[in-house]
Amino acid sequence: MKDFKVEIETVIQFAIGLTQLVGIFVVKPSLFDQYNHGAQFLAGDPGIYFMVLISVGFILFSLTYNKSIHTKFWVGGMLSAMVLFTYFIIDYNSNLREKTFLAVSATGPEPIRIIKGNNYSAELKKNCPLLISGMPVKELEVIQQCSNITDWNEIDKIWPKEEIESNSNRLLANYYFCLLLGGISLICGVQAIKCLRNKV
Repeated sequence: MKDFKVEIETVIQFAIGLTQLVGIFVVKPSLFDQYNHGAQFLAGDPGIYFMVLISVGFILFSLTYNKSIHTKFWVGGMLSAMVLFTYFIIDYNSNLREKTFLAVSATGPEPIRIIKGNNYSAELKKNCPLLISGMPVKELEVIQQCSNITDWNEIDKIWPKEEIESNSNRLLANYYFCLLLGGISLICGVQAIKCLRNKV
């Protein structure tokens, strides 16, 4: 029965790793893809390989270091991953509020989230009456009244391209770290339980 429980826990660890892969390859948030036309999720994206290697490494470690004397190391790993996960999830949500806005989609009734830059372009600041007035305005008001864009891929007419790409990359990195650290904390937690049960 004990061996059966250990096998079930090992399966759970592998399932956690697979869930991470689902988060990358299946979900593929279009949020990060608005400006790069698919480039963020090509097979050559180093972030994907980095995540896969780290996750596989932790699962292999769990098959090797599974004695009771290793419990404290797995608990330490779990706590460290949880602290880092908390930091990155807070940073991700903060950036999501500050560096994106909701807009109406041309393809459906559901709103879509658009990544913006940090500062409006110099030309827009100079010519847009809403920005000249100095009063607080919403992004959509500026876009609707002071630009002639017809597609969200033209968003660099509103904010500098470099800022949009920088914000996209930061959000994507935070997304990677949240998936990775969340998975690692769960793998370490399950492994700590396995080590506690192992009296050897």
